[in-house]
Amino acid sequence: MGFDFDIGSFDAFKPYGEVVVSFQQDIYTASYDVSDNYLLFGGVRGKVGDFSYNFNTTYIADDFDKSYSPDSLAENIFLETAYKNVRLTNKLELEFGEENYIDRLRTNLYINNFELYVSPDFDGSFSDFNIDGSEMSVTYSHDLSIPFFTWYKVSLYKQGPEDDWKDIKHYKPFRVYLEGNYKALGFSGNMKYIFGNPVSDEFFQALGELYYIDISRNINQFSVMGKLQFIQGIVEKRFTAYAEVGYNLPNGNIKFYVGDGDFENTLQFKKQIGVTTTFYF
Repeated sequence: MGFDFDIGSFDAFKPYGEVVVSFQQDIYTASYDVSDNYLLFGGVRGKVGDFSYNFNTTYIADDFDKSYSPDSLAENIFLETAYKNVRLTNKLELEFGEENYIDRLRTNLYINNFELYVSPDFDGSFSDFNIDGSEMSVTYSHDLSIPFFTWYKVSLYKQGPEDDWKDIKHYKPFRVYLEGNYKALGFSGNMKYIFGNPVSDEFFQALGELYYIDISRNINQFSVMGKLQFIQGIVEKRFTAYAEVGYNLPNGNIKFYVGDGDFENTLQFKKQIGVTTTFYF
């Protein structure tokens, strides 16, 4: 159960927030005691000319039931400021208590198409700085008006410094990320190349390279799409492919497909064919 409030009387100062109570009880013995089982979220935002800001805090009581909450829900203090084409965000992740436990600070600086990410790692307090767990990345993206390529992104990520540069297999996490969009002859798609250790924190947590490309086109009521992904690891190779043909109906569509399109959870080609139908009423 929650209650939201948003007081928008003045553009320069707008308090807002949310109070949530969450409990799970046996209906026969329930006392519905909500003490220490609540979430408080609140802050203030505003805009003065070209300058805007947003400050908020999230507090979660110890027994708060997070069963239906996103995994990203956590206690933090957040501050965002922006002036014209420059935006700066700071998110301090911590645990409130008798002694506040500071975990990590995540800072993002955005200037036009440039993004700088710096994340110092702490172990309880600002004085307990852990350089090996700290992160940094630089990203640049840009639209293109040349034939074929329409957009690209380049990103470099590194966690902690290296003590020994001789063996790349034992480097602390790093990643080189290249991505681009293309369009030609009525077809369009996306291409990616990743080299890192690991290639991905989510689905391939090892040193290697990832190659990815997809292509799609709409022809009247028909749509076609295909994508390929190849991962070259130290001791294993993974190849995944997927293709589909769709036909749009007045109130829905029909799709014929080969393979499994969820490349993050299915890293090897899955020998399957299928049909999906969707209808709207």
